[in-house]
Amino acid sequence: MLARATDNEVPFELSIDGVVSAPHAVSWALLDASGNTLATGAAAIVSGVPVASIDAVDLPTSLSFGAGYRMIWDVTHADGDTPERIPVAVYLARYSLMCPVAQSDLEAEYPDIGSMLGPDVAHLQSFLGAAWSDVLRSMSNDGLWPHEVVDVDRLFTWVRELAFEKVWRNAMVHQPSYASHYEAHRDAARAAKAAMRTRVDRDQDGIPDDDDHVGTGLGLLRPSIAPRGRRRVL
Repeated sequence: MLARATDNEVPFELSIDGVVSAPHAVSWALLDASGNTLATGAAAIVSGVPVASIDAVDLPTSLSFGAGYRMIWDVTHADGDTPERIPVAVYLARYSLMCPVAQSDLEAEYPDIGSMLGPDVAHLQSFLGAAWSDVLRSMSNDGLWPHEVVDVDRLFTWVRELAFEKVWRNAMVHQPSYASHYEAHRDAARAAKAAMRTRVDRDQDGIPDDDDHVGTGLGLLRPSIAPRGRRRVL
């Protein structure tokens, strides 16, 4: 989630078993819903973590809030390697909204996840990025636009469990014994989705709309479309 008309610093950590995998070089591109390039650049590597700097001028107020934007990360892990391309869904909002789950949160539950997954998995970012994209897309499909979400921390459990679902679904292809891990996190992800509630700011005035709490999944509550509780416009 990027903030419109604001300078944005976007980190993109690649790590496994708590060890940051510092890439040789990383470039990025920001695209709109039609695939037009809004901005490109080379990421700075800060303590082993690529960081993209997007200038406010590249996110003008003429751009629409909401979904459809993408960041394309081209990661070269070692000099001479073919870059790994990792697309990430991006939403444009009044304020930035970053994924509430870090790779370290996944490793906290499975400290030896690197050895469990084997050498073919160099980092967890692709699983986490895919889970975050799915959550944002699911909310949009259920009528809860991600750029309206106020309490991003309430998405933590849903994103974490969905990331684990993807991790173990991938792992059980080569190691069927991980099927129980996959099924447990799949069920937990579904339960977290159904239970999720958050305050919203539908009119994008920077203030939560009264005490409305909306969710997604089986218990979706749809407040009035008319904004309520507006006290001032920022």
